[in-house]
Amino acid sequence: MPKIRSPFSTSIKIAILLFILLVSLRGVYYWHSDGFSLFRIEHSYYPKNKTLPPPTSEQVAEMQKICSQPFFYLAKGSQAYAFISQDGEWVLKLFKYYHLKPIPWMDILTRPPYIGDFIKAHLERRKKKAELTLSSYQIAHDLIPQECGIVYLQIEPSGCFHQTVRVTDKIGRSYSIDLEKHGFMLQKRAYLIFPTLDRWVKNGQLDQAKKFIHSLITLLTERCKKGVQDQDPDLHKNAGAIGIEATFIDVGSFHLNEHAKENQVIVRDIRKITRGLREWCVAHSSDLAQFLEEELVTIEQNSLDIASKN
Repeated sequence: MPKIRSPFSTSIKIAILLFILLVSLRGVYYWHSDGFSLFRIEHSYYPKNKTLPPPTSEQVAEMQKICSQPFFYLAKGSQAYAFISQDGEWVLKLFKYYHLKPIPWMDILTRPPYIGDFIKAHLERRKKKAELTLSSYQIAHDLIPQECGIVYLQIEPSGCFHQTVRVTDKIGRSYSIDLEKHGFMLQKRAYLIFPTLDRWVKNGQLDQAKKFIHSLITLLTERCKKGVQDQDPDLHKNAGAIGIEATFIDVGSFHLNEHAKENQVIVRDIRKITRGLREWCVAHSSDLAQFLEEELVTIEQNSLDIASKN
């Protein structure tokens, strides 16, 4: 007797196949687009006490000049999508607010205790991470804007200016975005440290490299003196070069620590932060390795001199 196929089971198989297809298509789309969409930069999360002063007339004029040109997709980070200006001189970072938004329906969802505890812990970590990120933006704005090459930074929509900019995403879609309605940062374009040093070494421009290293050590020292530390002090991705001047690229992991101002802490922190740089210099240029060590010894000696006077 022939077996009769159930139309219900066939429908389930089709539904499963369609689900797998949709998930696969979403994965392909995300991979090609880096997940950028207007929804992901939409600002609907309003933290308390994170409102920054409105831009000055000079800042507005500078933004108007910079944003008169189109911006093109550069990269994504954990906190923002970055776009490079047509002239290559400026970077616009549009903050990812979708992962900073609270999830109110999760708080009222009925769930077993063991699952509930896990979800509660996840929501607490999410909330804490959001607050730390937003606090870091505030620190960058208030204490080290020049050190970060910031033209203007906005955490919340301000309602006090309109600045439209044209951006093109990774897959070629263009958008006209009013910056007044988004969290964003406009920065001077900086180049990553190690490729820049490598170019100078290969071109025999050691004087350029030494001036930059001096600028970098000064930058780190001044940041410490302001009581600012970085939770992610990885120089190869979080700092860069504008000409021979050092700058911070990433502004999402700063925190305040009064002990960072202490001389012995400054010496310790800078030694720790520059460990990778010392290893790079030893591998690529003994001259630069010696110069960097001299810079670090100078900081240590200055710390001892200050301690002896006190």
